[in-house]
Amino acid sequence: MSQTSTIHEDFLRSLSFGLHKLAQPLSVISGFLELSLDGEYEMPSREMTERLLDESRRASGIAQFVMQLTRFQLPASDVRSVLLSETLESALTDISGALAEAEIRIEFQRPENERLIQASPARLREAIFRLLDAIRMSSVAGDAIRIELIPDKNQLTLMIFRERNTAHSSKTQISNDCEPASRALTLAQTVVSGAGGTFTGSLEPLFVRAEFPVI
Repeated sequence: MSQTSTIHEDFLRSLSFGLHKLAQPLSVISGFLELSLDGEYEMPSREMTERLLDESRRASGIAQFVMQLTRFQLPASDVRSVLLSETLESALTDISGALAEAEIRIEFQRPENERLIQASPARLREAIFRLLDAIRMSSVAGDAIRIELIPDKNQLTLMIFRERNTAHSSKTQISNDCEPASRALTLAQTVVSGAGGTFTGSLEPLFVRAEFPVI
């Protein structure tokens, strides 16, 4: 199977997943409105109104994400040779305040002899930022996030691990199927595939591996 066919199939699976998620809040909204029309409620209660507002916002967020995902399947206008470490450091700079407030440590050093990859810096940065933000939400104070770039002859591998702070392990973590996590993982897979690479990711337990062909 060609790389183009694989990317297309990944996109269709991601789009189907996004539309499935979108259908859930819309079903809730439709159900409330049907009950109102059937006379179950003479006037919308505050609880119903708040639920409708929450579901509407959720549906809107999913729709925006699906549109972004679709747009990311189109050829990027800014594709060029980039250092992955520079894009990674840019995303880390933007999220550093939130990580510091959450008392989450980041460990990252640029590798020696890093090779260039061919990608859209803007899309790559967006995917990394969303991934780091989802990692932040699934982490607790004192956790350490270790990021490694491993150069090889034909590829550059990005690895992300987490060292848990067991003293604060009672905090509820987000699962891989919650919306922030699933969106981050889906977007990362789309962007890495678009750059000709492969992506494997999970937030609970945290394991991220992205392999990029080098030039």
